Amino acid sequence: MKRICMFILVVLFLCVGCQPTPEQEYVINKRDNDLGQKVEARSDLKAQTFPSRWEQEATEVRQGLTVRVDADILQKADGLYPVYRTRGADITIDDAAAWAGKLLPAPVSRTDREWTKAQWEKELQDYLQRIDDLKAWIAAGRPYDGVDRDEYLPDPEEIEEQTNQYMELIQKAPDKNKTTPLSDFRDMPKGQGYAYALSDGSTAYISWDEDYVQIGKGCRRDAYIYYNYYYEDEKDMDDSPYAPLWQDVTMTRGAAEAVLQRELQRLGFEDFSIFGAFPANLMDAGGMGDSDRVAVGWSFHLKRNPGGYPTVDVPYEPAQELNYGATDEFTASPHMREETLELMVDERGVQCFLFSAKKEIAGIENTKVELLPFEEAKTRILNAFAMCYPTYDWNKDKDLRLEIYRVLITSYTLRLPNSEDRREVPCYVVFYDDSINYSDPSQPNYEQNRDRVRNDPNLMHDCLFINAVDGSVIHTDWGW
Repeated sequence: MKRICMFILVVLFLCVGCQPTPEQEYVINKRDNDLGQKVEARSDLKAQTFPSRWEQEATEVRQGLTVRVDADILQKADGLYPVYRTRGADITIDDAAAWAGKLLPAPVSRTDREWTKAQWEKELQDYLQRIDDLKAWIAAGRPYDGVDRDEYLPDPEEIEEQTNQYMELIQKAPDKNKTTPLSDFRDMPKGQGYAYALSDGSTAYISWDEDYVQIGKGCRRDAYIYYNYYYEDEKDMDDSPYAPLWQDVTMTRGAAEAVLQRELQRLGFEDFSIFGAFPANLMDAGGMGDSDRVAVGWSFHLKRNPGGYPTVDVPYEPAQELNYGATDEFTASPHMREETLELMVDERGVQCFLFSAKKEIAGIENTKVELLPFEEAKTRILNAFAMCYPTYDWNKDKDLRLEIYRVLITSYTLRLPNSEDRREVPCYVVFYDDSINYSDPSQPNYEQNRDRVRNDPNLMHDCLFINAVDGSVIHTDWGW
């Protein structure tokens, strides 16, 4: 998964050639008003429908580059495409207390979560035991035992230095954490997570600040959602604190979604839609040997979707491999963290709640904005690939082949010029791949490998984004 240092939203009109990305953080688009006028224009449209599929034989869009299309077109059933205005907002103590109050019984006390002397002493003992076990394995001739281990043995100076660091932590740590009596959640300190004792005898871990809230039922140390694909990666490792605790999920996704929808209404998040779902265990996360499994169910990733736009169960973003332009005719927008909601549920309800980068609906700019005719959109998409698909020294003599396999008409957040407000604008998200992404078409199992990659919810899918209102290319530059 890609880590985002910052991102810049770029709108590039297709008549502009592809140039290197600029160093400036802001470039004011001379055509900004075009999009605004289109968004604000009123029409008597009843609905806009598009073909359910786009099929096109391989077409050479430029010398050496062919594009084939075999794609479903995912669109709104009612054919109405609204544009909402949104803005970022802080999470307040009232917000955090309200969500905690809906999810948890009343609190009795709050305990600091700083590691104690006993916990650091155990961590030191575990470290020294791992060193002894590794020495014994090496002395035995490194026999194969099916364990995926780190085979690096620190030298004596490194072991002494690490031991001294643990000793210093032990010396500074408290014997016991401080406990504060409570009667409600309105006095939750900001910035650090705490363990809460609740009136029914259970516990919860809560952490919050202006940007982030996490509530984990049954947890005292930390709340950690451990996905099934984490387990598959770590189950053969000898140093995973969570893989030995894993329990397979028997709850069906359908049953989990029924619980989710009920809980979204209860929490006031009815306008959020699913964009990812994973079998998961909720861990009360401590160090090695000091963690517990507290729930088994499904983790749902959700985004605000007031317009009811279609979604898919794979993560996606504007492709970084495409060469986008750098002239006066695009807009670079400052970093905007994406609002996300994650709920881990089991048969009892929500067991873990994570919410970040809160966004508010500031109004609706158009209940049914007019989109590009699909024939024009197809031309824009093919032209974008012709201009922006990269040619490098290593592939300049190759016949480059792309296949478009899915087109999603959904909303995407664009920053309004000279404003902190944003627009949620409909766009075409064009999923594509090429043979190097999964295997050589001439090899066995090519079709299975291709389908696995295309539908893998654990991979970030690079896509071409086309503004469905004005036809411009949307690019997110992470600032690397």
